[in-house]
Amino acid sequence: SRKQWEIATEQAKKAIETGVNTQFVLGDWLENDFESSYFDAAVSIECLSHVEDKSAFFKEAARVIKPDGVLALTAWTSRSPHSKLLESICKGGRFASLATETELRQWSHDAGIQIESLESIGPSVRKTWSIILGRLVKRVCTRRKYRAFLWQQLCGDRRLLFITLQVWFAFQTGKLGYVLLNGP
Repeated sequence: SRKQWEIATEQAKKAIETGVNTQFVLGDWLENDFESSYFDAAVSIECLSHVEDKSAFFKEAARVIKPDGVLALTAWTSRSPHSKLLESICKGGRFASLATETELRQWSHDAGIQIESLESIGPSVRKTWSIILGRLVKRVCTRRKYRAFLWQQLCGDRRLLFITLQVWFAFQTGKLGYVLLNGP
């Protein structure tokens, strides 16, 4: 989103001020102009769910990261293939699909990325969604502007409360996972 881009740009400026060389890129990962072995490291936060061809995502990461470089990735994962609940979350969240941990391992392997660790951190993330849901419900109940935002005809995200509830429920029931992948 544009807001995420603004935050990343500010964080990059702060990093550069401390002597860390960073670069944030807004664009289509599968259609980029980076030279092979261009990056020392790449960080992907909750991006993979939006990518249609996940195998190509990993192949492109392997291409642009230096041989001794690092890929760090966080991703929502499916722990219940063919779940109607997860399909609804994907549609509402504008995700192409959710991968399984097995698929992440296979795509990494096929791309030549050695996984140093693939850690399921879903239980920690699940706590966050309980907080998010609680705050959202409280604000919808107590603040008129939140109700107006959620229910106005011109708002494209009217399903926000429903999707938030679905994500919370999917985490609670173990259908939705969240992983941290680290590959040298």
